[in-house]
Amino acid sequence: MRSRRDFIANVALLLATPRASYAQATGKTYRVGFLTNYAVPPTSVFHTVFVPALRDLGYVAGKNLVVDIRSANYDSKRFPALAAELVQLGCDVIVTAGDGEARAAKQASSRIPTLGLTIPRSLLVRADEIIQ
Repeated sequence: MRSRRDFIANVALLLATPRASYAQATGKTYRVGFLTNYAVPPTSVFHTVFVPALRDLGYVAGKNLVVDIRSANYDSKRFPALAAELVQLGCDVIVTAGDGEARAAKQASSRIPTLGLTIPRSLLVRADEIIQ
């Protein structure tokens, strides 16, 4: 059985090294919270790169992974309430897409690791080209 620490390390490794493949044992269902200021459509980098990379690591939505997305829809004042929702859901890790989101997540819980997801502009452009 994988530990929460292994899961968080894999998510962090995923953010650091694209498309690596790691063995994954079955067992616990992990919950990833994603906190962002922006809308997260199905064509977003989150859905086209991040979630498939988690699948490559053996974390499959609906099997051993739950992904909870909270978007402030361009209203940063909502960050604290949305971060609190993710904490209440029992996320194992909260992935954020900006500084304000990261601060809100850290203030909502000191026990849940927060990982900042930074997507270079070049990757965003490349992902859009791939999708089209």
